Formats: sequence, C-alpha cells, structure tokens
Amino acid sequence: MKKLNYLFTIVFMVATLASCNLNDKTDLTGIKGITNEELTMPTCDTWIEETAWGCGDEFLARGNWAKYIDYQTMITLPNVITRTPPNFSKYLMAGQSMIAGTVNYAAVDGMVRITITLYDGWRFQDVPENVKAQNYSTDPAGKKPVPGHFVYKGDANPLEDTFIFDMPVDNFFAVHVDVEWYKACE
Repeated sequence: MKKLNYLFTIVFMVATLASCNLNDKTDLTGIKGITNEELTMPTCDTWIEETAWGCGDEFLARGNWAKYIDYQTMITLPNVITRTPPNFSKYLMAGQSMIAGTVNYAAVDGMVRITITLYDGWRFQDVPENVKAQNYSTDPAGKKPVPGHFVYKGDANPLEDTFIFDMPVDNFFAVHVDVEWYKACE
C-alpha cells in the first residue's frame, strides 16, 4: 500500500507541476503503466455540476434524496398588522449536503411565487430547462419524482443568481434545479 501511495504522490506532483487544471490534456501515460483514462486527479478552477432540491420532506425513505414541501402546513394566516400574504423560505440543497441557496414561496395574486436565489460561488447550469417544479394536490410521499416530467420547466440565466416563476396554489411543491459550484485552485 505504501508503494501505491508513493506512486500516486509522484504522479500527482508531476501532474500538478504540468498544470493546476488538468483539462489541458497533460499526457501522463507511460508512468508505471498508468493511462490518462485510469488517472483521476482532482481539478480546480472549474465548475462542478450538481442536482439541487428545495428542502423539505423526502419523497422516498431510501434510494432517492428528492424533496418536496407541504405548502399548506408551512403557510400561516396573513399577518393582521402588516397585511402581508403568507411567505416562507427553505434551503436549496445540492448534492444532498451542500446549501446552494434558498427557495422562497410567497402568495401573490392567487398564485405561489417561487424565487430561487443562489449563494456566492453557485450558478445555474447553462442547460435548457435548468429549473423544474411540480405541484401536487395530495401528499406525494412514496412516489418517485421524475423532474423531466414536471409541469413547470424554466431556463434560469447562468449569469444571474435569482430566478422567479409563478405556479397555481396547491398543497405540495417540489423544486428541482441544475446548478454548479465553483472549485478554485488552492
């Protein structure tokens, strides 16, 4: 095992000297029979793709970390003093354990306005339909969600950190977002 760790350290040092970002196709073949396909080195100064869900209850207890919110339980009566409509925020979770931003749900003109705001170091992936959402009248627990089949699909601009859309009021909502986080060289 020590020999393997030593070999990895040497290869890593050579690769690092060649380039901080190994996307330049540095040829490391021939070093003790290691091919570029077999060599998986960490990259930096790059964007890492992740799947993100608005925080809430899990659809399935095992095998899927997709989440949805119980909108009717979360909303409260409008504030009598300020006369503001129901409004609350949840975290936008990426890769199961990273907080990428927030998802805000607000009652606006008989609809639910959903505002996704990404934190610094995060952006929307530059892909079509990078935001998907589904409303449900009954609790979707136990059902496997398929974001590609969600009723709402939107194109958030990767150069902006906020995306807003409206959906009809319902009891439950799921929000799925294709995001990326920035990994800098150290």
